[in-house]
Amino acid sequence: MTRFRHAAAGLLVPAAVLAVGLMFAHHPMIVSGLDRVQAEPVDPRLINYILEHSYRWLSGAPCHKSLSDPPIYYPTPNVLAFSDTLLTVAPLYWPWRAAGLAADTSYQLWLLGLSALNFLAAYLALRRCLGLGELGSAAGAFLFAFSAPRVSQVVHPQLYTQFYTVLMLGSLWLAFNRRDDPAWRRGLYWLGAFLGLAAQAYAAVYLAWFLALGGA
Repeated sequence: MTRFRHAAAGLLVPAAVLAVGLMFAHHPMIVSGLDRVQAEPVDPRLINYILEHSYRWLSGAPCHKSLSDPPIYYPTPNVLAFSDTLLTVAPLYWPWRAAGLAADTSYQLWLLGLSALNFLAAYLALRRCLGLGELGSAAGAFLFAFSAPRVSQVVHPQLYTQFYTVLMLGSLWLAFNRRDDPAWRRGLYWLGAFLGLAAQAYAAVYLAWFLALGGA
Protein backbone atom coordinates (compact mmCIF):
# COMPACT_ATOMS: atom_id res chain seq x y z
CA MET A 1 0.00 0.00 0.00
CA THR A 2 2.85 2.37 0.84
CA ARG A 3 4.47 1.71 -2.53
CA PHE A 4 1.15 2.34 -4.28
CA ARG A 5 0.70 5.63 -2.46
CA HIS A 6 4.24 6.69 -3.32
CA ALA A 7 3.67 5.88 -7.00
CA ALA A 8 0.35 7.76 -6.99
CA ALA A 9 1.98 10.76 -5.36
CA GLY A 10 4.71 10.69 -7.97
CA LEU A 11 2.09 11.02 -10.70
CA LEU A 12 0.53 14.14 -9.19
CA VAL A 13 3.30 16.51 -10.32
CA PRO A 14 3.35 15.54 -14.03
CA ALA A 15 -0.45 15.24 -14.09
CA ALA A 16 -0.88 18.71 -12.65
CA VAL A 17 1.71 20.24 -15.00
CA LEU A 18 0.08 18.48 -17.96
CA ALA A 19 -3.34 19.83 -17.00
CA VAL A 20 -1.95 23.37 -16.72
CA GLY A 21 -0.19 23.00 -20.07
CA LEU A 22 -3.30 21.77 -21.87
CA MET A 23 -5.29 24.69 -20.51
CA PHE A 24 -2.49 27.11 -21.42
CA ALA A 25 -2.20 25.89 -25.01
CA HIS A 26 -5.80 24.96 -25.79
CA HIS A 27 -8.00 27.12 -23.54
CA PRO A 28 -10.04 28.51 -26.48
CA MET A 29 -11.28 24.99 -27.24
CA ILE A 30 -11.55 23.77 -23.65
CA VAL A 31 -13.31 26.82 -22.19
CA SER A 32 -15.80 26.85 -25.08
CA GLY A 33 -16.74 23.24 -24.40
CA LEU A 34 -15.24 22.28 -27.78
CA ASP A 35 -17.50 24.75 -29.58
CA ARG A 36 -14.44 26.53 -31.01
CA VAL A 37 -11.63 25.07 -33.11
CA GLN A 38 -8.07 26.41 -33.01
CA ALA A 39 -7.01 28.51 -34.69
CA GLU A 40 -7.56 29.59 -38.33
CA PRO A 41 -9.34 28.05 -41.34
CA VAL A 42 -6.44 26.91 -43.56
CA ASP A 43 -4.14 24.16 -42.27
CA PRO A 44 -6.53 22.94 -39.53
CA ARG A 45 -9.18 22.27 -42.18
CA LEU A 46 -6.66 20.54 -44.41
CA ILE A 47 -5.39 18.35 -41.56
CA ASN A 48 -8.94 17.53 -40.50
CA TYR A 49 -9.74 16.53 -44.09
CA ILE A 50 -6.69 14.24 -44.31
CA LEU A 51 -7.58 12.60 -41.00
CA GLU A 52 -11.18 12.19 -42.08
CA HIS A 53 -10.10 10.67 -45.40
CA SER A 54 -8.01 8.05 -43.62
CA TYR A 55 -10.94 7.23 -41.33
CA ARG A 56 -13.34 6.88 -44.24
CA TRP A 57 -10.82 4.74 -46.10
CA LEU A 58 -10.55 2.51 -43.03
CA SER A 59 -14.34 2.26 -42.75
CA GLY A 60 -14.73 1.42 -46.46
CA ALA A 61 -16.49 4.57 -47.67
CA PRO A 62 -17.07 4.34 -51.47
CA CYS A 63 -15.37 7.64 -52.35
CA HIS A 64 -12.31 6.82 -50.24
CA LYS A 65 -11.32 3.38 -51.52
CA SER A 66 -7.67 4.31 -52.08
CA LEU A 67 -5.68 5.67 -49.16
CA SER A 68 -3.22 7.46 -51.42
CA ASP A 69 -5.99 9.05 -53.51
CA PRO A 70 -8.24 11.37 -51.53
CA PRO A 71 -11.14 12.49 -53.74
CA ILE A 72 -9.68 15.89 -54.61
CA TYR A 73 -7.76 17.16 -57.66
CA TYR A 74 -9.34 14.41 -59.76
CA PRO A 75 -7.97 12.69 -61.81
CA THR A 76 -4.49 13.41 -60.37
CA PRO A 77 -3.22 10.28 -58.53
CA ASN A 78 -1.36 10.05 -55.20
CA VAL A 79 -2.72 13.35 -53.94
CA LEU A 80 -2.02 12.32 -50.35
CA ALA A 81 1.70 12.71 -51.05
CA PHE A 82 1.16 16.42 -51.72
CA SER A 83 0.97 17.01 -47.97
CA ASP A 84 1.85 15.35 -44.68
CA THR A 85 0.22 11.92 -44.69
CA LEU A 86 -0.42 11.82 -40.91
CA LEU A 87 -0.55 8.02 -41.14
CA THR A 88 1.20 7.40 -37.83
CA VAL A 89 -0.93 9.89 -35.90
CA ALA A 90 -4.30 9.26 -37.55
CA PRO A 91 -5.00 6.34 -35.15
CA LEU A 92 -5.47 8.98 -32.45
CA TYR A 93 -8.36 10.38 -34.50
CA TRP A 94 -10.13 7.19 -35.57
CA PRO A 95 -11.51 6.04 -32.19
CA TRP A 96 -13.33 9.33 -31.66
CA ARG A 97 -15.00 9.05 -35.06
CA ALA A 98 -15.80 5.38 -34.45
CA ALA A 99 -17.47 6.44 -31.19
CA GLY A 100 -19.84 8.62 -33.22
CA LEU A 101 -18.31 12.04 -32.58
CA ALA A 102 -18.35 14.66 -35.33
CA ALA A 103 -15.27 15.19 -37.50
CA ASP A 104 -14.44 18.60 -35.99
CA THR A 105 -14.86 17.34 -32.42
CA SER A 106 -12.65 14.36 -33.20
CA TYR A 107 -10.05 16.74 -34.60
CA GLN A 108 -10.13 18.80 -31.40
CA LEU A 109 -9.62 15.71 -29.23
CA TRP A 110 -6.87 14.55 -31.60
CA LEU A 111 -5.06 17.85 -31.11
CA LEU A 112 -5.36 17.59 -27.34
CA GLY A 113 -4.01 14.05 -27.57
CA LEU A 114 -0.97 15.22 -29.53
CA SER A 115 -0.12 17.79 -26.87
CA ALA A 116 -0.50 15.20 -24.14
CA LEU A 117 1.74 12.72 -25.96
CA ASN A 118 4.40 15.36 -26.56
CA PHE A 119 4.43 16.07 -22.84
CA LEU A 120 4.44 12.43 -21.76
CA ALA A 121 7.17 11.43 -24.21
CA ALA A 122 9.42 14.28 -23.07
CA TYR A 123 8.70 13.56 -19.41
CA LEU A 124 9.61 9.88 -19.71
CA ALA A 125 12.75 10.67 -21.70
CA LEU A 126 13.95 13.16 -19.11
CA ARG A 127 13.15 10.78 -16.24
CA ARG A 128 14.47 7.54 -17.73
CA CYS A 129 17.35 8.76 -19.90
CA LEU A 130 18.71 11.81 -18.09
CA GLY A 131 17.57 10.77 -14.62
CA LEU A 132 15.96 14.09 -13.70
CA GLY A 133 13.53 14.36 -10.83
CA GLU A 134 9.77 14.57 -11.17
CA LEU A 135 9.61 18.35 -11.04
CA GLY A 136 12.57 18.89 -13.38
CA SER A 137 11.21 16.37 -15.88
CA ALA A 138 7.75 17.93 -15.74
CA ALA A 139 9.23 21.40 -16.28
CA GLY A 140 11.29 20.22 -19.24
CA ALA A 141 8.31 18.39 -20.71
CA PHE A 142 6.20 21.53 -20.30
CA LEU A 143 8.74 23.51 -22.32
CA PHE A 144 8.79 20.85 -25.03
CA ALA A 145 5.01 20.55 -25.34
CA PHE A 146 3.64 23.97 -24.40
CA SER A 147 6.27 26.67 -24.92
CA ALA A 148 5.65 29.55 -27.34
CA PRO A 149 7.42 27.92 -30.34
CA ARG A 150 5.04 24.96 -30.03
CA VAL A 151 1.81 26.78 -29.21
CA SER A 152 2.35 29.30 -32.00
CA GLN A 153 2.22 26.39 -34.47
CA VAL A 154 -1.36 25.50 -33.56
CA VAL A 155 -2.24 26.99 -36.96
CA HIS A 156 -0.09 24.18 -38.43
CA PRO A 157 -1.22 21.23 -36.29
CA GLN A 158 0.93 18.73 -38.19
CA LEU A 159 3.89 20.32 -36.37
CA TYR A 160 2.42 19.14 -33.06
CA THR A 161 3.28 15.52 -33.92
CA GLN A 162 6.79 15.50 -32.45
CA PHE A 163 6.68 12.76 -29.82
CA TYR A 164 8.20 10.40 -32.40
CA THR A 165 11.27 12.64 -32.41
CA VAL A 166 11.60 12.02 -28.67
CA LEU A 167 11.30 8.27 -29.31
CA MET A 168 14.17 8.39 -31.79
CA LEU A 169 16.44 10.55 -29.64
CA GLY A 170 15.68 8.57 -26.50
CA SER A 171 16.42 5.31 -28.31
CA LEU A 172 19.72 6.70 -29.61
CA TRP A 173 20.66 7.84 -26.12
CA LEU A 174 20.06 4.34 -24.80
CA ALA A 175 21.99 2.78 -27.68
CA PHE A 176 25.10 4.88 -27.00
CA ASN A 177 24.95 4.96 -23.20
CA ARG A 178 23.97 1.39 -22.35
CA ARG A 179 26.54 -0.59 -24.29
CA ASP A 180 26.76 -3.21 -21.55
CA ASP A 181 23.16 -4.27 -22.11
CA PRO A 182 22.51 -7.59 -23.91
CA ALA A 183 22.81 -7.52 -27.68
CA TRP A 184 19.10 -8.13 -28.19
CA ARG A 185 18.24 -5.13 -26.03
CA ARG A 186 20.70 -2.88 -27.85
CA GLY A 187 19.13 -4.08 -31.08
CA LEU A 188 15.78 -2.90 -29.76
CA TYR A 189 17.27 0.52 -29.06
CA TRP A 190 18.41 0.86 -32.66
CA LEU A 191 15.10 -0.46 -33.91
CA GLY A 192 13.31 2.16 -31.79
CA ALA A 193 15.49 4.89 -33.32
CA PHE A 194 14.73 3.73 -36.85
CA LEU A 195 11.01 3.38 -36.19
CA GLY A 196 10.93 6.79 -34.51
CA LEU A 197 12.41 8.46 -37.59
CA ALA A 198 10.13 6.55 -39.96
CA ALA A 199 7.04 7.30 -37.87
CA GLN A 200 8.01 10.97 -37.72
CA ALA A 201 8.30 11.05 -41.52
CA TYR A 202 4.82 9.59 -41.94
CA ALA A 203 3.43 12.05 -39.38
CA ALA A 204 5.09 15.29 -40.52
CA VAL A 205 7.77 15.27 -43.16
CA TYR A 206 9.15 18.69 -42.16
CA LEU A 207 9.87 17.52 -38.63
CA ALA A 208 11.48 14.35 -39.93
CA TRP A 209 13.67 16.30 -42.35
CA PHE A 210 14.95 18.65 -39.67
CA LEU A 211 15.39 15.71 -37.28
CA ALA A 212 17.59 13.89 -39.81
CA LEU A 213 19.45 17.08 -40.68
CA GLY A 214 20.04 18.03 -37.05
CA GLY A 215 21.03 14.47 -36.16
CA ALA A 216 23.55 14.35 -38.97
